Amino acid sequence: MSGNNYFRWIGTKRWGPGALGALALGSLSSPAQAQWAREPDMPSGSATSYLVENFSAKDWQLSNFAPAEDISRFQDMRFGLLVSFGITTRDKAELSWGTVDKAHRRMPDGDARSDGVHTPTEPWVNWANDLKLENFNADQWVKQAQDAGFKYIVFTAKHHEGFHFWDTQLSDFKVTKSPYGRDLLGELIAASHRAGMPVGIYYSQRDWYRPSYQPTGFGKDGKQPGPEHRKYIDYQFSAVRELLTNYGKIDIFWWDALWWGGMFNKEMWDAERLTREVRRLQPHIVMNNRASVPGDFDTPEQRLGGFQNWRPFEAAVSLESTWSYTGAAHKSADEVISLLVSSTENNGNLLLSIGPHWSGDFDSAEMATLRQVGQWLTRNGVSIYGTRGGPWKAHPWGGSSYRGATAYVHAQAISGERVEMEMPKAKRIRSVRLLNCAANGAGSDGSLDYTIKDGMLAIHVPAALQDKLDTIVEIQFYQDLADVAPIAYAGDGVAGLGAAPSPFDYELVYGPRLQAGVSVTASSLAPHDAEVDLANVVTHPVGTIQSFSTDSQVGAEIDIALDRPGYVTGIGLAANAQGAPLQLDGSIEGTTWTMLWHSPTGEPASQWDIGVNSFHAGAQTPGRLLRFLRIKVQGAEPKVLELRRFHIWTKDGK
Repeated sequence: MSGNNYFRWIGTKRWGPGALGALALGSLSSPAQAQWAREPDMPSGSATSYLVENFSAKDWQLSNFAPAEDISRFQDMRFGLLVSFGITTRDKAELSWGTVDKAHRRMPDGDARSDGVHTPTEPWVNWANDLKLENFNADQWVKQAQDAGFKYIVFTAKHHEGFHFWDTQLSDFKVTKSPYGRDLLGELIAASHRAGMPVGIYYSQRDWYRPSYQPTGFGKDGKQPGPEHRKYIDYQFSAVRELLTNYGKIDIFWWDALWWGGMFNKEMWDAERLTREVRRLQPHIVMNNRASVPGDFDTPEQRLGGFQNWRPFEAAVSLESTWSYTGAAHKSADEVISLLVSSTENNGNLLLSIGPHWSGDFDSAEMATLRQVGQWLTRNGVSIYGTRGGPWKAHPWGGSSYRGATAYVHAQAISGERVEMEMPKAKRIRSVRLLNCAANGAGSDGSLDYTIKDGMLAIHVPAALQDKLDTIVEIQFYQDLADVAPIAYAGDGVAGLGAAPSPFDYELVYGPRLQAGVSVTASSLAPHDAEVDLANVVTHPVGTIQSFSTDSQVGAEIDIALDRPGYVTGIGLAANAQGAPLQLDGSIEGTTWTMLWHSPTGEPASQWDIGVNSFHAGAQTPGRLLRFLRIKVQGAEPKVLELRRFHIWTKDGK
């Protein structure tokens, strides 16, 4: 299924004036660069990627899922708040990961293996003795979420460090044994119910505190569960029963032990039986895919999902660069809005994470930013809430959402005063207008001029009416749009030779594309390319690309050196080796190399957008520290390596 487009791109949006949007180019090296679950008949990129958990048709059919109407309600909400909090955030460090070092994290997250008897003795274990939450007010938290435009809230019940934020009867490592002394989770759920706000529970199956947590690290191969782990499974069933019977209706259950190529698996939790117990207790609940069973929705982390209309997704992104509150710089209101719009266009939800202060209140500056988001949604939420992605997939100008017979064009990068797209077949337009427009040059109702010619719809949007963040055009049709197959951009798919953008043209996530500061060498050069500026394939401006080739040789390679190390996040590669497979390697110092990618067996494509990731805070996220890159032909036969494009995206920090 390597030729299928749907799962092979990162659904991102441009950032910055005039930057281009992302398209489903059908060439990402790892499927959607996120955590996905799929059955054989679903669109997919690579069945071998550690980022996608593949299920047999039988296992998928025998698993459990929420009723369709509950999944639809979840999609309607579009914008959720994840409150990330744990005792390890006391010192403004990353949640769990920033405090517990690898030597003391329980396997498979670290090197420690529980003896089945003793709890950890590190200082963080006693930090709950300082937990007073003197400024906490559950009703205020929920009101702040509503003012920001969130439609549901997910609260942390237990993170990886194992501390319980509810009054569990299964452990004394809990909030009611702290100076705060009350059931924090229970108060938050009750406040949500009072406000009519749907509520979810985040619960990590990992537990670096409880002695019986032994999911792996035992047996002759070191990969078997320990002798006490059955007790941990029994504890986990009891914990989940407490959470789902003591607090009334729960709308979402958010697991957090990703598959990651087999790092975690369903046997570690008896997950099929566990998730069925969840649905027995709360029949209308929706669950994510992080228990190694399919669940109801996919979960891209610290990135956005691509267009996906066969199964819901929810992109989990933090307001700061960390999940916990640290006081570091946070995303602006415009950046959050851009994330939300992009997720909506791609038919997904956005779960934005924020963390409170240790004292129990949210940061005032972060709340001010989120109020700006809420104000934007008050004006424009009709184009977000209750919509589905489409009918137009990502175009250079942006993307779209729709509800019934009304489409919302989110034009975030208009070139000139014209927005053009293919007209949906067998549909007729009733009206075209700017959403919430002060009609300054448009009709009194914000109406815009448009033409339809040769199957193309062109809308005239005067420059004076364009919004630098998101110009929203409402198109009302006479017919419902639900039966329209998603319309892909039909422009030139070769970056640098046309208008088609790259999946990495979202600077907030991937950083800028390098346009200077690189050198390129080759193992040999074809005679006709002796005078070519080799670095042009990396740094060229749009429309000025100059390709080159090696001589025919065994193991032909081309090397790229950055002037200084940087976190490489993405590579746009256009190359051909006369049908031979290619391999991309990376290095920091130029002597020790790590394979980053290889072309799929039998892959006919010669263009690839390759995401470069590394493990951070329990997830594979964009960015690996590198200075040297090389593309090399594999095989024992002499081949010519032609390089037409080698675009590199980098950022300064992880």
